Amino acid sequence: MEKSDIVSIASKQRHLNLLRKVQVGKELTPTEIKELAKYEQKNKAKGKKVAKIKKPMPLNPRQLAFCREYVIDHNGKQAAIRAGYAEGSAEVTASRVLSNANVKQRIAELEKPAIEKAEVTVERIIQELANIAFFDIRELYDDQGNMKNIHTIPESARRAISGMDVFEEFQGRGDDREQIGLTKKVRMCDKLKALELLGKTNLMNMFTETINHKVNDGCGVLVIPQPMDKDQWSQRAKDNQDKLKVKPKG
Repeated sequence: MEKSDIVSIASKQRHLNLLRKVQVGKELTPTEIKELAKYEQKNKAKGKKVAKIKKPMPLNPRQLAFCREYVIDHNGKQAAIRAGYAEGSAEVTASRVLSNANVKQRIAELEKPAIEKAEVTVERIIQELANIAFFDIRELYDDQGNMKNIHTIPESARRAISGMDVFEEFQGRGDDREQIGLTKKVRMCDKLKALELLGKTNLMNMFTETINHKVNDGCGVLVIPQPMDKDQWSQRAKDNQDKLKVKPKG
């Protein structure tokens, strides 16, 4: 068998695999979509019959039940069991069902009203992260250094609190019992995690992007984060490269 024949067989098999993936409702990556379109155009140009992609089958009752159960706790395995799938293979089944594009769409439809009712928006999520990331512990105390009552702590600071433990100490029994100590332990949300998530938002992209600028008259590549715009970093890189240049003797 010639190498060209092997390549042709592999290409056809890949094409069939992509078609099957579409038919069962699985989503294609942008690369796979381009690959499938290119193969179809190639067949059309050769006068071959282009395969028709069948529409995904509608969800069956068990898949619909899975969607309803999944939105309760987002536990795929338990949702599969509650929907009536075999318990022994529930985890594998959940992974397979969740890869179905129609299932994903139905889950999104079921969750949309709850999200809207709870007023979950991008702005609100970012604000909550900001409350945690920029929380100042001084907001918990009054001018004398005493912890404020929970109701007098500013709302932005309260939102950075994950919980509070109160320990009361007493001495004596019965009518002689009296309180001798009170300890309050405040548990705060993870400040570093909030900063990380804020930095990864599309508004900032501080922790995910780098800029590689190669200076035309320099000799290297400067890899730096993105606190400035492209022109500013290019000029900074050029200046640094100029300083490193060795002047010829004589």
